[in-house]
Amino acid sequence: MKTSTTIELKETLKNLGDKFDNDEIIKRFQESSNEFDLMIKKGLAKRRGNNIYSSIDKGTNVVMFNR
Repeated sequence: MKTSTTIELKETLKNLGDKFDNDEIIKRFQESSNEFDLMIKKGLAKRRGNNIYSSIDKGTNVVMFNR
């Protein structure tokens, strides 16, 4: 048995979904997100994150060259 609150909630969610589907700003954001994903696949960009070494991590990353 569905209550009137459940029915109202479903209708409200459907209306908000339609509003977001037709929103120009959200469309532009989705396009830029897709372009960024493509740049990641091509190796031109990285996902966000803390890529900076801490003072503790600096000592563990040693570069060696062949002689």
